[in-house]
Amino acid sequence: MKVAILIAVHKNPTQLKRLIHVFQSDAFTFFIHVDKKTDIAQFEQLRTIPNVHFIKKRTNVKWATYSQVRATQICLEEICAFGDFDYINFISGQDFPIKSKEKFLRLLKDSPETEYINCIPYHPQDSWWVKNEKRITQYNLQNWLIPGKYKIQKIINKLLPARILPQTHTIAGNSCWFCITGKCAKFVTEQLNSQKELLRFFKYVWGADEMVIPTIVFNSKYAKNTKNHLTFVSWGEKDNGHPEILIANRLTEIIASEKYFARKFDMEIDNEIILSLEKHLKNSIEVSTNNYMRH
Repeated sequence: MKVAILIAVHKNPTQLKRLIHVFQSDAFTFFIHVDKKTDIAQFEQLRTIPNVHFIKKRTNVKWATYSQVRATQICLEEICAFGDFDYINFISGQDFPIKSKEKFLRLLKDSPETEYINCIPYHPQDSWWVKNEKRITQYNLQNWLIPGKYKIQKIINKLLPARILPQTHTIAGNSCWFCITGKCAKFVTEQLNSQKELLRFFKYVWGADEMVIPTIVFNSKYAKNTKNHLTFVSWGEKDNGHPEILIANRLTEIIASEKYFARKFDMEIDNEIILSLEKHLKNSIEVSTNNYMRH
């Protein structure tokens, strides 16, 4: 089993190093995309760690814009060109494992054709789409680099009818994070390079990264093998597009989750929860080893 761990980062190399450390294994190859706005020199120390590679073509990622889709596409293309992987797991530098690497590998080995990606098809009565329908029916100019773009956006959406959804695809979405097979990843990159009309539509969608790859997967043969992604996320009461920073009082809830990763952590805000997870993962390994020795 060969698994590529794709990690998108823009800060805190020490926390990233800790993430990589608890998942070190010959089965994993780490690919790190450092946002182009970030000084990559602070991450240079990670080059000495075995199986760590940096994505060469860095992208200036801007929150909720199509640049996030473009960055993911570039990363997948570099990983697929690097070699054949059974799975590609996409997380951020502020994620952290909540189950051991042994359990994670066992999951993937036991489900070799499952695509762990949230693909909720568009339906105006679905609870997620009730909150997010305007993202696809209205024009969003987040990508534009001109003054007054939001005033222009408001005028456009007042004067023009609702956007017409692509007839070629059923729009699906919910999250940009995924763990998909290498075969599916290659298919996704092919579609990202060929579905020009679909991608033009998404360039005017707010937070398109939560929809583009889910839409491609949902409209393919891989759709029948999809399950929800593997990351625990808490949006909190504000639900402002940013997940809550997880702190120590959430530890029991997180560990009890069926998920394999969690986000969002920040060691500068609460280091205790990361220390507790490191201890939890170490104990999980020791228990597994002792059980193996007894048998």
